[in-house]
Amino acid sequence: MFVRSKLLLSKATMISLVAFTVCLSAASNVNAASETASKKSDASGEVTAESASKAAFAANKRGTALALKGDNKGALICFSDALKLKPDYARALSNRAGVEASMGDYKASADDSSKAISLDPKLACAYVNRAWALNKMHQFKKAVEDCDKAISLDPKNAMAYCNRANANCKMGKFEPALIDANKALELHPTLAMGYANRANAYIGMGQYDKAIEDCDKALKTNPNLALGYTNRGHAMRHLGEFKKAIEDCDQAIKLDANQSAAYYNRAMAYDGLANKDKMEAKRLGFIGDFKDEAAQAKK
Repeated sequence: MFVRSKLLLSKATMISLVAFTVCLSAASNVNAASETASKKSDASGEVTAESASKAAFAANKRGTALALKGDNKGALICFSDALKLKPDYARALSNRAGVEASMGDYKASADDSSKAISLDPKLACAYVNRAWALNKMHQFKKAVEDCDKAISLDPKNAMAYCNRANANCKMGKFEPALIDANKALELHPTLAMGYANRANAYIGMGQYDKAIEDCDKALKTNPNLALGYTNRGHAMRHLGEFKKAIEDCDQAIKLDANQSAAYYNRAMAYDGLANKDKMEAKRLGFIGDFKDEAAQAKK
């Protein structure tokens, strides 16, 4: 995801599938937070073409437009073209990092984000994008550090709080995660990822009904948000709603085959459903296979 400007924030959030940031204005499944920008800035993240060659600026702009449409491969080509023309183009590096992360290439995303930061240490969106990649690489403490830096540069960057909430959840720090998710939603009330991450915090705190409510809100804003289905399936499983959990996990995997938690929760839901059916069979007087299981257990 990229960091985008406030002008296009709502539109990008509806399109966004993950939590990255397009520098200043536009975002796709790559970005949804904001870095303060002039009202004259366009979707590519530049106020004018003065800081980049015209050709590189145009390529970056094309890439952003393609990312907004969900064409990550096309966007990647355009951002790479921009960097061939201007290798020190920090915004194009950050934007490419967002697309790379959305395509699952987290190491490349972290590398491009780091290059962008070395060129422009005040580019908040680059820290946000690197934090997302680091989260996916299970480097949660480093992700928190990047989010801290992004927030110091841009206190109104909703995705920085969102990504920090994600990292804290993964480290079992659910209360700080809840605070960050609330802050992200305060800044951006329709941020689907904000609701999904808050739901994750609620799950960690055992508040499954609240988690389901937040997942419903996330999916109302973005029906294609795989994480919304994954987290709702997780909460449903804990409530013993195994069939609903399986349905949600199926949908999450359909949208994003890399949703590892969806596979796990679906497996656990199938186990729960099987045990529930066994207990019902036993209650109704069925004893056939239970004898076999008891015999196997003694061996």
